[in-house]
Amino acid sequence: MILFVIDSVATYPQEKELFESNGYHVALVSSEAEAIAVLNQTDAVRLIIFDIRLDIKIIRNILSERSLPVVLFITNDSQHIADVDVIKVYGILPQHAPDFVALAILKNAIIQFKAYQQVLKQLAFPPNVTEILTKSNRLLRSVYQINQILLAYSTDDSVMTAICNVLVDDGSFKMAWIGLVDEQSRVVPKAVVGDTFNYVRNIQVYADDRPEGRGPIGIAIRTRKAAVVQDAMNDPRLTLWAAQRTKTSWNSSIAVPFRLYHKTDGVLVVYSHEVNFFSETEIAMLKTIASNFQLATERIAAERETKHQLVQKTALLKEVHHRTKNNIVAIESLLFLQIQKCTDEPAVEILHDAINRVKSMRSLYEHLLVSDDFS
Repeated sequence: MILFVIDSVATYPQEKELFESNGYHVALVSSEAEAIAVLNQTDAVRLIIFDIRLDIKIIRNILSERSLPVVLFITNDSQHIADVDVIKVYGILPQHAPDFVALAILKNAIIQFKAYQQVLKQLAFPPNVTEILTKSNRLLRSVYQINQILLAYSTDDSVMTAICNVLVDDGSFKMAWIGLVDEQSRVVPKAVVGDTFNYVRNIQVYADDRPEGRGPIGIAIRTRKAAVVQDAMNDPRLTLWAAQRTKTSWNSSIAVPFRLYHKTDGVLVVYSHEVNFFSETEIAMLKTIASNFQLATERIAAERETKHQLVQKTALLKEVHHRTKNNIVAIESLLFLQIQKCTDEPAVEILHDAINRVKSMRSLYEHLLVSDDFS
């Protein structure tokens, strides 16, 4: 069950219908009391969507009743996201987001929450809550900004560069780059941001099982699972690139694989100067970014295929209409030729009447084709 806490139930969110049609049950409330009443009535609530226009104290009080993942609901008149740094947020849902984006945000929020809870169970000492909130919310804003970029998808190279820029500038990572696998299995950098040491351009990385493919990047692509380096100085998988590595200042990294247009393997690689930087939360969020990028490319591919089919079918339809008009004209001509050979006046009159009827059909047909509505 999803608990949807919205500014006013009167402004019925269309997202509720989308979630329910995809198997979620949604409880719509507009006050703290209603939300807590739902939590007291059932243990089935798995996620809270919170309208940021409401007082942030409301969600803090709700979370004091039960620990649940929170996704922020952002509308055009919402306040700035920075106002919610006092709570841990697992996703940002823009109003009227495309269906695939909205569903992915919910799914990833639940996955991230489970991962975070698992980390808390394994920690020997209580975590620094303020540090965790700052770290996760900073990366969450990056996820939100990248999702906005993906909604306005233009070209592959520009989008990949924009993603890397957000991760470095707003996510505070040391470096980020995206590479695609070419026909020789080499991982070719397509967008690189923050590489002040020219590290990426000076290394050779492959996706197959040759020595240059046995590092974290090659392993991630082959296994289709994220590969994390928590201590670059002591990770044996980086031995081959040790000389280039010692010239840089990063100490941990993650390589997250994805597929571009269902056919090309790619990888998102992000670096931090901190040792042991990547917790389950950061890993889950970066997986979300790569997953959303893959979904966006699949959407673009589907749109391109739809446009291609539309062009083909439009051309075919035009040809059908052209042949139809030609056939009508051919009938007129045949009737006219028959008149030339006919000497019987009543028959000639009947043929003229038939020609006029065919002309009327042609005129009507051409008139109907002036409209773009073929129905």
